[in-house]
Amino acid sequence: MTYDVLDALVEPLAPLTEGLLGLPPAIIVALIFGVLRKEMALQILFVIFALGAGGDLGTVLSPQQMFVFALVMATYMPCLGVLAALIKEFGLRSSVLISVASIAMAVALGTVANYLFQLFALL
Repeated sequence: MTYDVLDALVEPLAPLTEGLLGLPPAIIVALIFGVLRKEMALQILFVIFALGAGGDLGTVLSPQQMFVFALVMATYMPCLGVLAALIKEFGLRSSVLISVASIAMAVALGTVANYLFQLFALL
């Protein structure tokens, strides 16, 4: 029995991943797992893409896409452990604001990097 849970996440968020970030739509799964534990994002990325490519992410993602993914993950929302500490220190409202600002900044930086790579590819 399948529930198609991943399709319910991947397809609606494809304009973000594919359109703004220039990444394959399935990358959203790795980004979501990155909220649980940052180091899991790369492992999930490997499971999603590299196992079918003989263990080489370079055959699935370009160096520019790997850079955008790494940039987004580095600035993306803190993991749940950090979020719990933020809530304890600053309260729920401030922690939610910090998380939303972090996600917005990560998407903005990833989008700028993606468009810069596209611009320089045209030159």
